[in-house]
Amino acid sequence: MIIKLKQKHISRFKTYLDDIANVTKVENFWKAFDDDFKGWHVHHRYGIEHSGEWLRRNDLYYHRPHFELIFLTASDHIRIHKNSRKNLKNA
Repeated sequence: MIIKLKQKHISRFKTYLDDIANVTKVENFWKAFDDDFKGWHVHHRYGIEHSGEWLRRNDLYYHRPHFELIFLTASDHIRIHKNSRKNLKNA
């Protein structure tokens, strides 16, 4: 199946994905696509347990395989980061 993505989406996905051809394999892609990606964020699965800084420091932030990424709603993305900060404070 051929899909058309807007250039702004392609540019963003190329930052995180190692191969743009695999973008449809990222979990929740079709849900985000149906919403024209409005209210959806690309998130690193490792980012649930680690900070973006940690991911960058360990060379795990940019150009990742599709199975390391997930599309999350903006509210889920915020909730994950709030919970992870709260857990770090309580540790």
